[in-house]
Parts: sequence; C-alpha cells; structure tokens
Amino acid sequence: MLYLSVEHYEGPPAAALSTPEGHNIEYDEAGRVVGMTLTNVAWLLDRDGEVTVTLPAGHVSQDDLAQALQPAA
Repeated sequence: MLYLSVEHYEGPPAAALSTPEGHNIEYDEAGRVVGMTLTNVAWLLDRDGEVTVTLPAGHVSQDDLAQALQPAA
C-alpha cells in the first residue's frame, strides 16, 4: 500500500471515493485532492509495469491531481 498526501493539508479528509481498481482518493471541503491510497503497487508494477488510477467522473481532473502531487518548492 502506498499513501500520498498533500503536505499543507492537516486533519481528516472531507470525503473519500474509491476507484474501480480499489484505490482511494481523499478530498478536502473544496473538493481538492488531499490524499490517495494506492493498493498492491509493487504487484501491479511487477505485473503491468504501471499503476492505473481511474479518476471518478466529476470529482477530480487530471490537472487537479497533477497539481496535488507536485513536490513542495
């Protein structure tokens, strides 16, 4: 399991949604991604060479996700 979180966010997420792959995406009150839990990462990388995360429609865009995962400056 791999957990990714946004550095500036503290506290419990306001909402969380599961993806079809069994991952979990967490959101703050404004609907921004603040964390992700990815499951079976090593196994998926060994099997497929990649980890797929299907974003829930209407909840997060690829641009929002990319911004949330940017390293802190």
